[in-house]
Amino acid sequence: MRINAETCTILLPIKSLISTYELRIRELLDKHNIEYECGVRDIISKELDIYVPSKNVAIEFNGVYWHSSNNKENAYH
Repeated sequence: MRINAETCTILLPIKSLISTYELRIRELLDKHNIEYECGVRDIISKELDIYVPSKNVAIEFNGVYWHSSNNKENAYH
């Protein structure tokens, strides 16, 4: 079901393709000098938001905007 609602610009700043919280995760990794890759698509059939090759760990952040029912077809979730 789709509802008429405004997108939260705190979680997703205008003209940004990355949520504020995902950016914070990246900043934390940078702060601790942890190398990572973003938008990795060659490990599984879906895109991984953040991948840390040295640990073989992926971080998937389900942001409010991109994973809401407002922005996906009903069968997506």
